[in-house]
Formats: sequence, C-alpha cells, structure tokens
Amino acid sequence: MSNTSASRPRVLVISPLYYPDEEGLAHYTTEFCRHLQQDADVTVLTGVRAAETGPGGVLVLPWLERWDLAGLLLALGRARFIRPDRILIQFVPFMYARRGGINFAIVAAAAVAALHARMGGNGGVQIMFHELWHWRSSRPRELAMHLAHRTMVVGLCLAARDVFCATERFASEVRDALGGVERPIHLLAVGSNLERAESALRPRPPHDGPLRVGLFGSLHASKNVPMVLRALQRASARAKGRIKVSVIGLERRELSSAVPDLADWLDAEATVTGWVTADQAAAKLAEQDFLVSYFQDGVSSRRGSLLAALCEGVPVVTTWRDVSDTVFLDQPWVKLLSCDAEEFGAQLETFLTSAERPFAGVTAAEVRKFYDAHFSWRALVQRYLDISFPSP
Repeated sequence: MSNTSASRPRVLVISPLYYPDEEGLAHYTTEFCRHLQQDADVTVLTGVRAAETGPGGVLVLPWLERWDLAGLLLALGRARFIRPDRILIQFVPFMYARRGGINFAIVAAAAVAALHARMGGNGGVQIMFHELWHWRSSRPRELAMHLAHRTMVVGLCLAARDVFCATERFASEVRDALGGVERPIHLLAVGSNLERAESALRPRPPHDGPLRVGLFGSLHASKNVPMVLRALQRASARAKGRIKVSVIGLERRELSSAVPDLADWLDAEATVTGWVTADQAAAKLAEQDFLVSYFQDGVSSRRGSLLAALCEGVPVVTTWRDVSDTVFLDQPWVKLLSCDAEEFGAQLETFLTSAERPFAGVTAAEVRKFYDAHFSWRALVQRYLDISFPSP
C-alpha cells in the first residue's frame, strides 16, 4: 500500500476535499498533489470517499468521516507507516466544520503533530491558507466567527514550521495576527483551474476585425457581472460592430435573470456558451482578444478564472487595490482598472472604444511565459519543494 521510496521526500497532505470532487479546494488539492507526486511520495488524508490511489499515483488514506480530535489523531496514527517528512494542511475554515467553520480540533492535531515532529526529527507541520477568516462584523454571531477563525489561524501558525499564503494580502494579515511572533511566511499561488496536461498554445485571433471580449466565471456578487455587461453594452452602442462578447460557462437564463434589461442585447450581440467542459472553456478562452475579470477586492494569484486566461496566452482587464498581488503590476498583458464599480465601468468603456486596439502588441507566447513562470502547477510545486526541502 505504501508509495514511498528512500530517495524522495514524503509529504502527507491533509485536505477535507479531494478527487473525485472537482471544485475549489478539491481541484487545487488534486492538481497540486498530482504534480508533486512527480518529485515526492504524496499521501492524502481527506474527508471524501476516494479510491486508494488518486490521480498521478497519489496514495489516499481511508477517508475521515469526522474532523474531531479523536478522528484526526487516529488518522495521523494510521499515517505513521509512511513516516512523512512534512505534513501539509490545506486550510479553508468552513471546510472543517459545517456550522460556522469553527473547529479547534485541527489546531490541536497540528500541535500534536508538530510536537511529535520535534521529538522524532521528521513530519514538520506546514499550513497553506486559501482563506483566513470570516470578515469582522459588529453582529455578535459574525464577530464570534471572525475571532474564532482568527484564533485558529494563529494556533496553526504557531504549530507550523512553514506558512504558505495564496496572496500577499493574506500573508500581511497573518503577520499582523501573529503580532511579534516570527514565522516563515511564503507566497504560493493556486494555479489555473483549466490547465491541462497537453496545453500547447492555440493560435490567437488576428489583430483586426471585431474585438473578441470574454467573460468567464460565476455570477458571484464580488465579480459584479451585471455592471461589466452594462459597460460592454454601452461600449458596443458607441462603437457599433467593434465588440464581440462571449460569456463562458454561464447559462442564458442566469444572465436574463441577473440583467433582464440586457436580454435583447445579449441575444443579438453576445455568445453565451452555457455549461462547458474544462477543455471547451479553455478553447473558448483562447479565441478571445482579452478577458474582462472584475474583482471588488482586486486581482490576486488565487483567481483561477483569470489565471486560466493567462494560461491560454490571453491578456486580461482586471482591478487593482493596494492589497493586490504586485506580480501583476507593470505587465503589458494585464490592464489594471479601479475596484470602484462606477469607475471601472467608465474606464472599461473608454478602453474598449479608444482608437488604439487594446493589447495590439502583446503575443500569446509572452503571456504564456509569464504564466508558466509564476502560476503553472509545475512552477508552484517547484517553489513548494525549494522552500520545504532546500538543497544543502
């Protein structure tokens, strides 16, 4: 049952979600572990009913039904046979408890594992923060959730030898929460949710004819899709025939419900793909001149839909705040606009109707090179390995 060898590091990854689930944390854990398995012996402890072997030959321990202290300690005891060099905990608070996301058992288990590692010399605990805590609020219940999550984050950091954060903002907030306590804190992005094993660049559309503008993702309020669509409609009215919009992954009925006033325009001027597979979404993204991705809290390296466009060599128009990840600054294939919805809409309209064709000098190869260097799964795994197992 063991997948270990003497010459490779051994990593136990703890994640409530994993393959065959495909969304969010499950997708991240599956892809990260699959690529890490090429250089290390990886075992996953999860709450999902999974086969004994996951994608890429990853070993999967019997699934954990309850994330209480007894269940966690029993599972860690079962994992002794693999003698992990590192125990990497994937953290999203609401994934470890159904109500409120409050579960101090994961903190206690991390502390026990850290103590065992210090006594035995291996199995050092690491934590990867995909999210930190519920927002601070004056409402008693939400304030209690925030303070509990904050305490969980601090407790996990105190147990960990390495702390990974998906964004610069998360890293800054963790440092503030720790006060004067020093812990190694590293950035580790989340990777594209569409990257495929064979992902050669498709030919980009010609730099003439209509502007092919893509929208991709959900109707989550933080992405303000209605505002973006209205800006596109205004620009389309000002520059008739210049803009061709593709809405990828959403159903027409969803859009009609979200922006009923734009139903006629969407029918006449936009392509709405409906549900698509990952490969179909990637292919449609590759046809675009650029992707428009509004985020109310600014661009970051945990935005899988934006990274999917960069993976296909497609430039992006997105938002910037002072807490955004600086890797996106001063890149000719990333146009940064205001996070203020009204300002963003006006700026996007101006950008679309300007005399100069957007991103005219940008090549798909340049965009892909940027993606490969910073966000490809191989780059992320290599960064993790360099930090966790540095060369002597």
